[in-house]
Amino acid sequence: MSIDVVSYSAMMGADEEGTLRLLRAHRTYTDNSIRNRSGRIANTAGDSILAFYRAVVEDTTHPSAEEVHARLHGRMSSLSQATVYRTLEFLEAQGMVRREHRGRRVRWGP
Repeated sequence: MSIDVVSYSAMMGADEEGTLRLLRAHRTYTDNSIRNRSGRIANTAGDSILAFYRAVVEDTTHPSAEEVHARLHGRMSSLSQATVYRTLEFLEAQGMVRREHRGRRVRWGP
């Protein structure tokens, strides 16, 4: 999962101190939310956060994207299947997961 703040640069230009205070407050909530949902923060830079969830990165059962979505959707009801697909493709590009074709299904795993 990748997160960043909309209009962060403009906000920093208008009120750097206030923006940093707001960012710290939101980061505390966001970081705790990621960890409470079995996520791990891989990297941060300014207003962006890169996090991943054990649902795939550490899963040796090689779930499909639909299975990953079903596992996470109960804890993150606004999570869309499109986000899961984009995230899996990103994790694949970073070498964190592998795509495997098993019959007509695509499975993902470490």
